[in-house]
Amino acid sequence: MLDRKLTANKVGLGPERPIRLIDTEHLGRVEYHSHDFCELVYVKEGYTVHYYGGYATVLTEGDLFAVSPGVMHAYTGLHYTKVYNCVFLPEFLGDSIKPLSALAGVSGLFGTTDDVGWIRMHLDTRDRMKVISIMDKIAAEENEALPGHIEMQRGLLVQLLVLLSRIYISQQGEETTEHSHMNYVIKALSYIEENYRENIDLSTMAERVGISPDYLSRQFKKAVGVSPVVFLRGCRFARAMELIRTEPEKSMEEISSEIGYKYLSHFSREFRVFTGMTPSEFKKTVI
Repeated sequence: MLDRKLTANKVGLGPERPIRLIDTEHLGRVEYHSHDFCELVYVKEGYTVHYYGGYATVLTEGDLFAVSPGVMHAYTGLHYTKVYNCVFLPEFLGDSIKPLSALAGVSGLFGTTDDVGWIRMHLDTRDRMKVISIMDKIAAEENEALPGHIEMQRGLLVQLLVLLSRIYISQQGEETTEHSHMNYVIKALSYIEENYRENIDLSTMAERVGISPDYLSRQFKKAVGVSPVVFLRGCRFARAMELIRTEPEKSMEEISSEIGYKYLSHFSREFRVFTGMTPSEFKKTVI
């Protein structure tokens, strides 16, 4: 696989500008690439399939993930996605990098390429507002360029990383009444990602989570931006694309069956709607 390395200077990073907040719109495929800098990505709108460190996941509105230096990643699919990219040089954190590296959920950002850390966190409305607020302040400091703005940005970045660690820890704990609706969504996300190969539908998901199908559908779409059924389809095609890329010897019949499709024609038709190309055409772009 070709490693297209994106260097710091290509995104405007350097000694005089060690951190940037970039507002980006993806309208199609973003090829595999790696960086020599750190990146935090917050999905503001839309959804897409993301390849990262050998994993394929569906990213939706409210997702946040980190990309370590040297780790390959890519986006695919034809769906409109708007993201905030917070890119920075690791050395920008100075002496703070050591204690930050010890924080749960953040350590992988500064680790080796074998230590990819967490792949994705899905934020509830309150946490989204906190994250966007800090990112907007980082951007404002750069735009205004007042005396001491670099130091302000460094402090805001530390604040953001500590916040992400706390969110990560809270999502590993027990559910609370205040966030119970979000916990239902998180449980549904986990169930779909673990069982997408099976013959599951909205009723099955709701039964496993413990709420009614209508309530799950409303809360899921409110939190994630797409319906549970659309997310399920995205998980299946993310896995299909991963199999096509990593196990090219498998037939399309085998792949379609492995991800839960009974008929190859149905799989091929929906794959084309999702990616804009047939499975065979997609295979030619990645092999």
